Amino acid sequence: MIYKNMDDFHAGFFRHLQFEQKNMGFYSLYSHPQNPALGKIYYFDKDGYYKLFISNYTPVRTFSLKFSIDEQYFQMSNLLKGEAEYQLLGQPSFKLCPNSFLLTGTGRKGSQTWKAGQHYHATEIVIRESYFKEYLAETYAPYCIRFEDLPSNLSQNSLSPILLQLLQNLEYNANLGTLTPMLIDSKVLEIISELTKTYSHRIIPKTVSEPSQLIITLPSGKNILLSEEDKKALHEAHNILTLEVCAPPTIKELAERVYLNTQKLKAGFSYLYHMSIHQYVTSLRMSIACNLLGESSLSVAGVSKQVGYHSCSKFIAMFQRHYGMTPLKYRNSLSGSCPVSKKV
Repeated sequence: MIYKNMDDFHAGFFRHLQFEQKNMGFYSLYSHPQNPALGKIYYFDKDGYYKLFISNYTPVRTFSLKFSIDEQYFQMSNLLKGEAEYQLLGQPSFKLCPNSFLLTGTGRKGSQTWKAGQHYHATEIVIRESYFKEYLAETYAPYCIRFEDLPSNLSQNSLSPILLQLLQNLEYNANLGTLTPMLIDSKVLEIISELTKTYSHRIIPKTVSEPSQLIITLPSGKNILLSEEDKKALHEAHNILTLEVCAPPTIKELAERVYLNTQKLKAGFSYLYHMSIHQYVTSLRMSIACNLLGESSLSVAGVSKQVGYHSCSKFIAMFQRHYGMTPLKYRNSLSGSCPVSKKV
């Protein structure tokens, strides 16, 4: 049998896998009826616009599916474990090994094989062309990528860290039982936003008009030129610190990750964000600490460790310096809002 569309292909996949569907409301949970230890697959279908698969399973037998699909779609996947053999018509076969990838497809013909006893662990999103044309175009045009902006027959190994994090966040929430339609929609829109920045060549106006180059004068009198690329690197550094605030990279490590020297990194960050890197990390850690002190039952020592302090006494001293009170005093006198910073 040759599958002509994605819906039939995915239905055939579940049938050959011998997994049965359980309706969980807004998503389906697939598992083996006699042997739940073979794993499970979370499956979410957004009104025919896109599909989300969060998979952790082992096939009981080897099977292959042939396909000839004319639909246009965008696919993004992070395969953490397992090997699937994949062959396109007229091309040599290759193995989908643990890796991440994205591709666009239309008119793809070939087959895919899954091996018995091979464990597969992956998160995958398939977005149809209709999502771009019927939903995104009506809601976000002209500030959103069009399907035709994507390179035809795009095939790219390895996703950017941001795209990887978006996929893994979906799996994380599925495992916690906190996955919601709104959360899935938001992550898909973030994925589209990243694609827009990468592949859309249409002019998208900036929210703030800035000169393409800036000159920063250091206290020593030395001038440093910030190019447009330097500013992008500094914004990326800011994003890295935000995401990794509880275990931030050193200045040297951060500079290497964004391809700037340490002097330009420190001076540029202070100029763009009006605070030093240390001040930003500390301010963000203190905000997280406020939330944990008010919303969790963690001890002060536990909060200290959670926000990245190895010494509880140093955390208490920094909190008091920042807000003018100790963490315990803040928790005991909590009025529902975070205290006002006294000193950054």
